[in-house]
Amino acid sequence: MKNDKKFETTLSDIIVKWESLSTSQKQAILDRVENSTDSAHSTEHLRLQSSFYLQTKSKL
Repeated sequence: MKNDKKFETTLSDIIVKWESLSTSQKQAILDRVENSTDSAHSTEHLRLQSSFYLQTKSKL
């Protein structure tokens, strides 16, 4: 339970920091992630991350 709470707190901090970035900063991060992994895998992974982010954001 303690780890779950810590995870939720950390995730909330990450979301707040992500939202404060400019569009160009976000794009630079996503480009770096995409370049560091296989493109097909990366696209699917980012879709899953985006879906998780939207679900989590709606609960906050």
